[in-house]
Amino acid sequence: VVLSEIMFNPTGNEGQNEFIEIYNLSETDAIDLTGWQIADSISSDEIIADDSGLVLQPGQFGLVLDPDYFG
Repeated sequence: VVLSEIMFNPTGNEGQNEFIEIYNLSETDAIDLTGWQIADSISSDEIIADDSGLVLQPGQFGLVLDPDYFG
């Protein structure tokens, strides 16, 4: 899994503007993100599932958002 795009510390509301895009480089292996965390120097957050679950299929992108992103 690689971090393919990161938007951090934007102007304005960080909770609604920060995101991390991840990509599963594998051609054969799915990656289970259960228990994975995202952290900075201040805090860490566990990645939680939306309706799509926590398994990143081969060649699939995932988007990690703050719970306030759409607020």
